[in-house]
Amino acid sequence: MQIDLMAAIVRDPILVSINATVMDAIAQMHPKIPSDLPEDTENNKQDAFYEAERSSCVMVVDQNRLVGVLTERDIVRLSSQRTCLNIAIQQGMTQPSCTLQAAALPDLLEVMQLLQQHQIHHLPVLNQQNYPVGLVTQATLQRVIVQHHIAIQHHQTEWSQVEHTLRQNEARCRALIDGASDAILLADTRGNLISGNRKAEALLGYCRAELAHLHIKHIHPAENSTLTALCSTILQEPTAARLCTKMEVVFR
Repeated sequence: MQIDLMAAIVRDPILVSINATVMDAIAQMHPKIPSDLPEDTENNKQDAFYEAERSSCVMVVDQNRLVGVLTERDIVRLSSQRTCLNIAIQQGMTQPSCTLQAAALPDLLEVMQLLQQHQIHHLPVLNQQNYPVGLVTQATLQRVIVQHHIAIQHHQTEWSQVEHTLRQNEARCRALIDGASDAILLADTRGNLISGNRKAEALLGYCRAELAHLHIKHIHPAENSTLTALCSTILQEPTAARLCTKMEVVFR
């Protein structure tokens, strides 16, 4: 199960013109979350999360090409320097040190390495014309990784439950066979014995380990030709040829 990087991309990033001011950008950096949302659901929480990540930065475009990024950290930096926020956005933005191409997305590990190498929290996703179409952040990557591990654990739990049910069913079948009043032998389609129940052990004088080394013909040589013909007839059936791997032989 591979991690889908597409799930970490925030769509419809906030864009501002190169002619905008920092204050113009700040005015747009507010999550667009409807006030009349219904009760909290996973979908609503996910939408709110991605909207918050979308609002954590703006992308600056000039002639439909990405030229810079202004993040919340940049705004905090400018504020701490007592810089007037009504300055041109060119004075506050940073030029993107690296970007992703939507048509050739790398794997998740490479994206994480890019973020760490350049010590950034936002990676713009561009189309072939270098126009911003998405955004990957550290938080969206972390969320996708966590969801991936949760999905793996869920599948493992489901598989464990299936295995447990199969073991229970097998144990019930074995108990029914072992408690049967008839002698029952389990053989493969070639007539090689696999096992037998308690009645078969008592009737034939072999323990189960010994039965596993015998062929049907050793148990009932007088009926060997009949059993061989029966096996051939069964295996000639189209469905049986594909599905039949074991046979039960019952002695009364």
